[in-house]
Amino acid sequence: MRSKMSTARKRIAMLAWLGVLALVLSTIPEVVYALPPRPDPPKKEEPSKGGGIELHADPLLLNVGAWAVVQWQDGLGEWHDVDGWRGELEDERVIWWVSPDHFGDGPFRWLVYRGSDGEALATSASFDLPQGHGHLVRVEVSPAE
Repeated sequence: MRSKMSTARKRIAMLAWLGVLALVLSTIPEVVYALPPRPDPPKKEEPSKGGGIELHADPLLLNVGAWAVVQWQDGLGEWHDVDGWRGELEDERVIWWVSPDHFGDGPFRWLVYRGSDGEALATSASFDLPQGHGHLVRVEVSPAE
């Protein structure tokens, strides 16, 4: 009889512990990993501050209506599109402005798709944003082998 009581008390203690744990976990705020949308570049009449990222695309990618997107990687290793850093590749290179607020942030990568919602054609190596004013980070991307 004693062992049945002991087992019942252990179960009650375990359920109480799980209830306390659930209560504690419910009060922890959700962690959100987000990068704000890319800001607009400075107006032409203002002094140019900031840096840039430059994509050099293999000419073969331009023949298929290529669409470039920049992604950033969160602390959990997941990749996310950066709002504003996307568009059709009309030339072998594209440069997008980087705000001083994001100097040195990373990692980022370029993806090139067949059209705005097509299949992925190429992915660049990861890179960090420029370190200072006037710096330009150049990245090359070629079709996947």
